[in-house]
Amino acid sequence: MTSSLQTVETDAPAKLNLFLEVIGKRSDGYHDVETVAHEIDLADKLTFSPAQELSLNVTGLPIPPGGENLVLRAARILQEMAGTKYGAAITLHKNIPAGSGLGGGSSDAAATLKALNSLWKLKMRQEDLLGIASRLGSDVPFFIHGKTALCTGRGQIVSPLTNRNRLIFLLVMPALSVSTAEIYKNLSLDLTCGRKDATLLIEGLARRDVTAVGRELFNRLEFVTVRLYPELEHVRRRLEELSPAGLAMTGSGSAFYCLARTRSEAEGFLQKSGLKAIIVSSII
Repeated sequence: MTSSLQTVETDAPAKLNLFLEVIGKRSDGYHDVETVAHEIDLADKLTFSPAQELSLNVTGLPIPPGGENLVLRAARILQEMAGTKYGAAITLHKNIPAGSGLGGGSSDAAATLKALNSLWKLKMRQEDLLGIASRLGSDVPFFIHGKTALCTGRGQIVSPLTNRNRLIFLLVMPALSVSTAEIYKNLSLDLTCGRKDATLLIEGLARRDVTAVGRELFNRLEFVTVRLYPELEHVRRRLEELSPAGLAMTGSGSAFYCLARTRSEAEGFLQKSGLKAIIVSSII
């Protein structure tokens, strides 16, 4: 984040779910999860300038129509909580596709809370911002912390993790927007299949063991998403043929990623895959 007396500019990074297990459905309609979220260097760009009112201009990739954008929702709740009448002219340049499972909207909301806290000189603590973030969405608290974290509950309980290895991924973002609500609606939790946990993946991250991390990549939602959107099966098969250290879908999809052992291997994957893809790496 950079700032001056006039503007605050910041990135809102995407995330990959290196691990995602669904524990069960909650009484409030959400699901309890255990997930390892991991920021990467694909990011939306936001600029905040002082203004009398709140306004938002969006450029780049399209955002879903209808409803209030999470950026404006975050700004309005922050205004309310801080008891301030300050405004801001906000520009959002979208590089993260909506409906991809990369958390772009949630990251934008978290970046907005942090940036306006700075622009408006509110001096709110991280704990205060986390409280607001949890009202905005399950992924938003993770982006207040950032980097790599274990997220539990409905995703709002965030425990930062140690990761000193800049992992390299080939990321495929199909031109397909997936509804998270639809995926969870069609999820059938078969308790006989055995619940997985993130312990071995977390240990692999701490040891900087790419092979161990790749072996433990997992997403419980993947089968449901591929069943409902069968065109994604082609993406998974092509990535499997590359023999990466590991591969998985992120969030509820539609984006898939595979873990490379080195950047040169990732560049080889990009050439061989025949897919529209990009190379991304960890934020550490």
